[in-house]
Amino acid sequence: KEQMSILQFKPYGSPILASWVGRPLYLAGIVYSKEGSKITHRLICLEERSFIIPNLAIHLDRKVNEVGFLVQRQEGLQALYDMGKSEISSLLKKSNEPIAFHLYAIPKEKSISLGSTHQLLASYRLDNLASCYASLEAICSNDKTDDETLNFACFFDNEEIGSESDSGAGSSFFEDVFMRLAFHLKMNVEEMIRCKANSFVLSCDVTHAVHPQYPEKLEPLHKVAFSGGIAIKDNADERYASSDGLSCMFQNLLVEKKIPYQFFSARNDIPAGTTVGPIVAAKMGMATLDIGIPILGMHAACEVIHMHDVEHLIEGLRVFKTL
Repeated sequence: KEQMSILQFKPYGSPILASWVGRPLYLAGIVYSKEGSKITHRLICLEERSFIIPNLAIHLDRKVNEVGFLVQRQEGLQALYDMGKSEISSLLKKSNEPIAFHLYAIPKEKSISLGSTHQLLASYRLDNLASCYASLEAICSNDKTDDETLNFACFFDNEEIGSESDSGAGSSFFEDVFMRLAFHLKMNVEEMIRCKANSFVLSCDVTHAVHPQYPEKLEPLHKVAFSGGIAIKDNADERYASSDGLSCMFQNLLVEKKIPYQFFSARNDIPAGTTVGPIVAAKMGMATLDIGIPILGMHAACEVIHMHDVEHLIEGLRVFKTL
């Protein structure tokens, strides 16, 4: 009999695995190939080649609605691609035979706005592209700034797996760029250290919005709500960077500009996640504050944010440029 063609996936970080099952997917990523004596690479997006991780029928899993759907990290991440033998290289053929590749499963659903007012956005990877978008919008604005102030946005890879990579926040990248800028500005070592001491960092990442079905999962006194504004994070174990001085200055600016904000602190019995904030604060010795916007479905294949919160974050980051 003809065999099924299967793609085996490895989970990256801490995804909600069940949200990827029964969902149309495609491959995208980077492919390396040889052209003459050179190794070249290209980005690919194979939306026309769909596959799916099939659900198990309820007849074979009678208690799924009572005890939940548990996806095994090995057996449960095998996707059905085709019938018959189908080598991965055949999926990637464009011109040259690939010699290496790094591919990801991507949901086929397009981003959509929810409801009649279109205020809610549902999409893949809003964590943390929403913060990247807001940062770029703010940094590229035409607002005038002090000639003695240098504003820049830095985007890291691999935050979901601990940031320990050559492009992660645990690398020397941020410090290397900072030192190169200092040398370009002809700073000596003393001036460079003073510049660091006078600098501020906002670590932007999404945070948990109060869930309509599970409101008890959040700290009762700090339930972050959609359209409630920028969330300022705090954690007693420094899982978030929370410089008190910087927090006070930032709040004062937000009040002056009438930009809404709220506070997030995790329950004592539900450990908080973490961000690049503590890593950057420790490596650079700069006052750092973790902020973000509310999100539902964090780490699922489809997440939800409120567009007003994105606007608030952009305005808040623009104000931050004036510090």
